Amino acid sequence: TTTAKTTTSTMRTSTTWTSTTGTTTVTAATVTSTTAGMGTLFCFAVVRAPGWEVGLMQTLYSKHASIFDCDESSVFSNGPSVQIGPTWTKEVHAPQVSLGKFQKGTATKSWLNTLIFMEAWKLVFEDGRWWNHPWTVKLDP
Repeated sequence: TTTAKTTTSTMRTSTTWTSTTGTTTVTAATVTSTTAGMGTLFCFAVVRAPGWEVGLMQTLYSKHASIFDCDESSVFSNGPSVQIGPTWTKEVHAPQVSLGKFQKGTATKSWLNTLIFMEAWKLVFEDGRWWNHPWTVKLDP
């Protein structure tokens, strides 16, 4: 957990202008700056189950890495529920999207998982733990 740290500094300056009609001096300009800690993280990921992503997430859990290094985390799956560490993933229910016809020059099929991630965000909201953190992060396995 990150602890907030606040630092305040004050600086005085003096500037003098000289012209043919006289001299003007401005003194005591004050600048105050404040910095604070970043806060805590709620992280989540969606794994493809079955598949290689499940094994990767299990390894990340055992090493306390990636989302498992966040303050709180949740793993969802777009297939059957699988065990990651001591917990089981919650299944994301989203309709299948057909590939369709690509236009010449299309470089990616990433839009095919849009509905899966929209449904995953709904599950994050239902879970509610994200409210406990100023930052929510979606990570890929």
